[in-house]
Amino acid sequence: MKKAIKVSEQMMPRRDPQKKCSCQDSPVDLRFKAGTICWLFEEGTLVEKNEPVCVGEIEKKVLEFLAPEKGILTEICIREGQKFTAGDVLGWIDVGINS
Repeated sequence: MKKAIKVSEQMMPRRDPQKKCSCQDSPVDLRFKAGTICWLFEEGTLVEKNEPVCVGEIEKKVLEFLAPEKGILTEICIREGQKFTAGDVLGWIDVGINS
């Protein structure tokens, strides 16, 4: 069975302890904005549930996208440097191939 890594309509930005800013306390509304993706793993990699698999940057804020389940990252739908927005499927994790 495959699980999607999907972009929700709102996400909290990753906190940067070096730069304290109230902007880190508010969710980012992704419905009308596009961000750029950067993958932390390649296809074929085993990932753990809730492990960050990619990050996105939007309006100088960093968003972490977590693995929904433990499994193999089998497909990257939005490639490194491409744009994403709310509702997009970033990639797929096959949860039937657990090691």
